[in-house]
Amino acid sequence: MKEAPRIYSKGIQIVHWLSALLILLMIPIGLIMVRMDMNATKTTLFQVHVALGLAVLLLTAIRIILRFIQPVPPTPSDITGIRKLLFQGIHLLQYLTLIALVISGVNILLNSGVGLLPTNVTPQGINIDLPGVKLHSLLSKFFILLIVLHVAGVLEYQFRHHDVLSRMGIPGFAPQNS
Repeated sequence: MKEAPRIYSKGIQIVHWLSALLILLMIPIGLIMVRMDMNATKTTLFQVHVALGLAVLLLTAIRIILRFIQPVPPTPSDITGIRKLLFQGIHLLQYLTLIALVISGVNILLNSGVGLLPTNVTPQGINIDLPGVKLHSLLSKFFILLIVLHVAGVLEYQFRHHDVLSRMGIPGFAPQNS
């Protein structure tokens, strides 16, 4: 019975880092694709963006299920006051914004009539006049801000000689004992 939490914890770490990788790929693809002239590369970027978005949707669903199996660990005891509020608030906002991004992206695809199959997606097929397009764009920029705040918080916490990166599955970052 003691082994289950470690398995789920490793599973959550894997899903976290895989999601992070896909999201970090999606951001520049999304920013580039909307600024490009119409060509075959733009179509490919749209299709890749949609495929990655659907993969993030699946990983987010898995992550939420895993979190029901193994609840979120408590906030470290030395994080108090406004820092605790920021820690918890940024995490919550990341989840909510990610879910809203996925919903708005799926909404754009469905309301444009292209469906969810990435190979059916073309820039010409996306109705850019849909309200969801502007919402998706605003949410993406807000999500980028949340990622920057998240990474800054992790690094700040790590540099205060805590083992956060090692606990997140990145070996070699445990603080050295003085």
